[in-house]
Amino acid sequence: MSAFSPKQVAEIVDLSVNFTYLLSPNETITSATCFATVYQGSDPSPTSVLFGSPTINASLITQRVRAGLASTAYYLSFGALTSNSQYFVETHTIAVF
Repeated sequence: MSAFSPKQVAEIVDLSVNFTYLLSPNETITSATCFATVYQGSDPSPTSVLFGSPTINASLITQRVRAGLASTAYYLSFGALTSNSQYFVETHTIAVF
């Protein structure tokens, strides 16, 4: 698990995860998901940091993230369903200050 650069509460940022290393030759991502949960701190509604649905660009999944509560860190779990019916998940953290 790795961490994205911290963001301020007022910022809206696009965060991307590259799944290339998990895909077989000619395998593509057919659908994407993103889930948010609290890693440190407290937020009664952690999914509110997700702004819209994740997008797919080749092997890259991007999720727009907004707001969040100051002094809280979140797990962002990016899911990729592939053309070979595999489902991969990459989880990263982001801190909000």
